[in-house]
Amino acid sequence: MWNVKGLTKLHGEDLMHLGAAEHLYISNCDELRYLWEQESEACKSLVSLQKLDVCNCKKLVSSAEKEDNCGISMESLKQVMFMDCDTLESYNCPTSVERLLISVCGSLTSLTFSVVQEHPSPLTESIVSGDFGFLPIYDKVNLVNIHHDQITKLEQQWK
Repeated sequence: MWNVKGLTKLHGEDLMHLGAAEHLYISNCDELRYLWEQESEACKSLVSLQKLDVCNCKKLVSSAEKEDNCGISMESLKQVMFMDCDTLESYNCPTSVERLLISVCGSLTSLTFSVVQEHPSPLTESIVSGDFGFLPIYDKVNLVNIHHDQITKLEQQWK
């Protein structure tokens, strides 16, 4: 999706049409505030989604208008990128994500990782940066629900 005028979020019927999509690329949607209304809707519809790229969406605030911690159910999603989304404040990262890139999203204050009991996150690469340059994500953002071994893994990336 590129430069879709009037799009503030993807609705249930939009998500149903994207059910077979493996890669969702959203760019230059200047009125987009949320990717979808509810995480649970996205989890049920986007069952094949492996890669999510969101770029230059200047009003994007969060992935879901109503976050309901369904992130654990988006099992197919492996790579997520948010780039140049100036007003992105929070992201609830699904447990399946292996690569996470958040760049030039200066309003980001909350990055939540869903935790599944006794199942460490597969996250192997994460970069969160902004106008301030590359910094460890725990210096800039409030991390929620992340295991100690996960933080150690992230710290090792910055040494």
